[in-house]
Amino acid sequence: AQRKQRDDSTSDDDQSAEDDQSAEDDQSADDDVAPAVDPKLLAVTAAPPSAAPTDKIVVVGSAAGLARIKDEAVQLAVWRRRSVPKFVSTLSDPTIAPSGLPRFEGVVAASGAADALRAELRAQRKLTLGAGEVEELARDVGTLVRTFAQLTQSQDVFVKLERLDDNGCEFWHQDSVSYRLLTTYRGPCTEWVHPDLSKATLRRRRADSAQAQSLCHHDVALFKGRGETTLGGKLLDHPGIVHRSPHIAGSGVHRVVLVLDIPRPAHFE
Repeated sequence: AQRKQRDDSTSDDDQSAEDDQSAEDDQSADDDVAPAVDPKLLAVTAAPPSAAPTDKIVVVGSAAGLARIKDEAVQLAVWRRRSVPKFVSTLSDPTIAPSGLPRFEGVVAASGAADALRAELRAQRKLTLGAGEVEELARDVGTLVRTFAQLTQSQDVFVKLERLDDNGCEFWHQDSVSYRLLTTYRGPCTEWVHPDLSKATLRRRRADSAQAQSLCHHDVALFKGRGETTLGGKLLDHPGIVHRSPHIAGSGVHRVVLVLDIPRPAHFE
C-alpha cells in the first residue's frame, strides 16, 4: 500500500508539473495574440487647454520645470510636452500583441539608464518597436531618469516600465513615497483629483469622482507623496496628490506605464 501511495504521489506531481507548463504555454500563446479592443481606448490623447496655475498644481514647459515640486505647496508638477514621442504613436496600434510591448524593471545608475534599457529592449525578440523607436524610448527614459535623480538627489533610480491589463491601483490613494515620476506611453492615463478634494475623495476611495481629471500622453507627471505616513489622522491630513489607475479590466487594453522611484531595500532583492 505504501508503494502504491508513493507511485500515486509521483504521478500527481508529474501531472501538476504538466498542468503548470500547459498554463504557462497558454499564457504565452495569449500574449502573442492582440486582444479585441476599442481603438479609441488606445488613441493618443491630446493635451488639454492650459488651466490657470494654482499654488498646488503646476504645468510646466520643460523637464527642468519639474523642480517646482519642491515648492512646499505644490503636490503635482506636470511637464506637458508639445508633442508625444514617435514611439508612443506606434504603441497605440491596437493590433500589437502584449508580447510585442516593451518592459523593464530594475535599479539603474542615473547616468546609465538609457544603456540598460537599450540592452534589455534589444533582447526582447518579439518587441514591435523598430531600432529607431527603441533608441528613442531608451533616450526618453534616460532623460527622465537623470531629471528625477537630480531632483531627488539620488545616484540610483528604480525604473519600472510595465504593461498592465488590470485596474492596477484602482482605489484613490496617495503614494507612500516622497516623490514618484510617472508617464503613460500606451492606453488610458492616470487619474487625479485636486488637493482641495483630497480628504473627501480618500473617504470614498472606492467611488468614482465627478471632479476627477486625467493626465494625457503629453504629460510627464511628478507626484508628491505622503511619505511613510500610513495610519491615523495624518493619513488624511498629509500632503500628497490623490490619484488612481484608470479602470481598464476586461477592456482588452494593455497599458504601458513608466514609473520612477527612489530605490528602497526591496528594489535590490
